[in-house]
Amino acid sequence: MANATGPQMAYYGQQMGTFGYPEGMTVVDFVPETIKHMVHEHWYNYPPVNPMWHYLLGVIYIFLGFFSTTGNGLVIYLYMKAPGVAGNHENITPLVTMLPALLAKSASCYNPFVYAISHPKFRQAITVHMPWFCVHEVEKSGGDDTKSNST
Repeated sequence: MANATGPQMAYYGQQMGTFGYPEGMTVVDFVPETIKHMVHEHWYNYPPVNPMWHYLLGVIYIFLGFFSTTGNGLVIYLYMKAPGVAGNHENITPLVTMLPALLAKSASCYNPFVYAISHPKFRQAITVHMPWFCVHEVEKSGGDDTKSNST
């Protein structure tokens, strides 16, 4: 965990146009003062990693997570469909035939609820009828009640 009061924070407050750290900073500048005496001398030779790499790796991790989750779901779907493809119909139960389709089509079931929750009129109705639900939408005065321009 980086030190939030060190010289790197003073640097960011002075120059907003640059991205990275100033010349001469080392990895040790991020170490808290209470344990800096325990850091070996060779770490003073290494500059800190440019923060751009953290954002780039974050985007890469998001894509890899999405594709690995999708790929694992596809493997589960194909694994459950494989007995029917191979011709062995004894192990196929109604659950085995419905579960892959249920998993694959569940997003189409969730999307209407997501769109309904994001609609301001729905949130206003929740505020009125279920005040305990912690949705506090302020009613907008004027305008047309038949359409929403915010979603």
